[in-house]
Amino acid sequence: MAFCGRRAWRGARRRTCAASFRLLGYRPDRWSPLQSLRVLQYMTFDLTYRTDAAYYETLRDRLGDGAFRRLYPRHASGLFSPIVPPARQPPPLPQAPAGTTSQRRDENARKGGEQASNNENPSSRPKRPPSAVGRPSSSNRPPSFERAQATLEMHDDFRKSLRGTPMHGFTPGNGSNNWAVAGSRSTTGRPVLANDMHLSLSLPAVFYEAHLVTPEVNAYGAALPGTPTLVAGFTDHTAWGLTNTGADVIDHYALALTDDGQRYRFEGGTRPLRTVVDTIEVNGAAPVIDTLYYSHHGPVLMEKGGAEEFGAVALRWVAHGSSRTLEALYRMTRAQSAGELRAALRFWDTPMQNVIYADSSEIGIVSAGRLPVRKGGTGAGLLDGSTGDRAWTGRVPFDELPQARAPRRGVLFSNNQQPTDSTYRHYLNHDWITGYRSIRIDSLLARKPRHAPRDLARYQADVRSMQRAVFAPLLDTLAAGDLSPRADRLRRRLLGWNGTMATDRRAPVLLDAFYRTLRPLAWDEAAFTGVPSPEDAVLHQLLTEAPRARWLDVQATPDRREDAAGLLRAALEAAADTLSARYGDAPRPRWGTRHKVLFRHLTQNEALRSLWRGPVSYPGYDATLSPARGDTATHSAAWRMVVDFSSDPPTGRGIYPGGQSGTPFSPLYDLPLKPYVNFEYYDFRKPRRPGDLSDEDVLSRVTLKPE
Repeated sequence: MAFCGRRAWRGARRRTCAASFRLLGYRPDRWSPLQSLRVLQYMTFDLTYRTDAAYYETLRDRLGDGAFRRLYPRHASGLFSPIVPPARQPPPLPQAPAGTTSQRRDENARKGGEQASNNENPSSRPKRPPSAVGRPSSSNRPPSFERAQATLEMHDDFRKSLRGTPMHGFTPGNGSNNWAVAGSRSTTGRPVLANDMHLSLSLPAVFYEAHLVTPEVNAYGAALPGTPTLVAGFTDHTAWGLTNTGADVIDHYALALTDDGQRYRFEGGTRPLRTVVDTIEVNGAAPVIDTLYYSHHGPVLMEKGGAEEFGAVALRWVAHGSSRTLEALYRMTRAQSAGELRAALRFWDTPMQNVIYADSSEIGIVSAGRLPVRKGGTGAGLLDGSTGDRAWTGRVPFDELPQARAPRRGVLFSNNQQPTDSTYRHYLNHDWITGYRSIRIDSLLARKPRHAPRDLARYQADVRSMQRAVFAPLLDTLAAGDLSPRADRLRRRLLGWNGTMATDRRAPVLLDAFYRTLRPLAWDEAAFTGVPSPEDAVLHQLLTEAPRARWLDVQATPDRREDAAGLLRAALEAAADTLSARYGDAPRPRWGTRHKVLFRHLTQNEALRSLWRGPVSYPGYDATLSPARGDTATHSAAWRMVVDFSSDPPTGRGIYPGGQSGTPFSPLYDLPLKPYVNFEYYDFRKPRRPGDLSDEDVLSRVTLKPE
């Protein structure tokens, strides 16, 4: 393997070490294929590991089962376009309730014809609530369950302290985009595929560009350092791109330990805990000796309680099993057609990904990976480990995974939204994010009959806020006389703007103030303290379908009870006050003065800020197609690619936020950053032989030879 050869070359030069390793005080060991597999397993950790099950138990206790199911539905309650298209045409984006004072559309959005659509397939059937099997009610939970919940909460608090570091794991809301148009929907008459994967922005970057050539392969795309194949890319025959499925592939089981702490109760008897003593080497300090515990469910998280009692939580996670994903990627780079690439996805195990693919005549998508089949149907919350009522019994067969081929609409896309509507038979997850990006790309792909490759690249740079599109029609229903002059000016400015979060616009500052005010006011009840609040799709549903719901009442005004209109007025007034206090009578700043992107060194060490780049002005917002969360974004598209099948072989263009060198003194350390922030793409050159490159195209050559 190439990385083994690279490490052998480095091993012969023990005194020479990359700057990043010297900064860390670390000298790498000789590389082996096992390390490459560990890199892929780390990506499973980063994209699937979560520890928030205990907080859903807290929410059930606080809200009751009925309110919990309403506010945290198992299926997305709206505001998303599913990956697998429903049979019928999508209805339009939800508008203001009928009978309101005004239902006029934003003039700019109307002229542009960019009204977003919603592909959800509504059903009159009541949604099946999550099963209560395997979860004790709060009234009859044994003390061991409460201690296990406290242990899991402690573990989750620790994990939250690692947010922004490589050891944090899955973060809801982070994601990626991919879409493809069939030949019938492209200006070239051949498919076009686009993919931008969203990960942390760092130098060196998460990905690097790789061009792999063997007698059987000519592939170009994004690779993870340490792995021998491409994660996403294209060959002479096919192309593919990824987004994270976000499926629930991890369960937590509360264990009831015996008095000696060496066994746990299961199905009326007890079973022994298996122990393994591990030695953890610590740089610059003595090794740490740790005892690891294992149950038949999986490894055990264990902490001592206040009375020297143990709270124990067993973990069942797909990452603890074997994975053939590297074999799947190997086969994908060798696929001669879309059908062969889809067949290669049968070997994909972890992490579960929405893999979009294309060849010169076909497009398709599969939510590929190991999706557990569980007794009891779902895995939401902390489960009772003393029974087998929530055991895993297998995996969903490949042909029953969410997928589509050559759809009638001629387009496919995924943006980390719920892959299917509520009719899908298998449990996928219970806390889907609001699908703002999915309804935006759905609207862009639906607005004209054919799309050019440059259009798909332009959609990757799109920064139209769907928060504005969703909530503006509701603001339009408010009577001006019920608002202060300042709040009404804010309302009118939001209505008179098309929602583009561009750096030279002032209105994004206004939307940000309103949106950051609305959510805390809506979910200001004590029940939501310290736990995840409901998604925007739920809030929108309450505002439009249950305008007098008790959740819309503002707790800070006990003398009156707000309905939907009252909540919106309160949010406008508070946001207007915030803007006035911050900026006075001066013009509001342009978005680019507030909103930046920052490329930190991989170590994220503040002492190494000279190795960081930025912050620089950057467009976008939370959940725009080009994402940029927070005032200083450190997470966005880590790879952008568009592949055009109008020629043989296909061609590609793209950009990524990093350099091909991890050495800060190299010109290649940060070379692509300026074109990246300006959404400027370059051609991916994929010659079959090195001799096909001119001398001007070659910066250096490295030849690896077997020892």
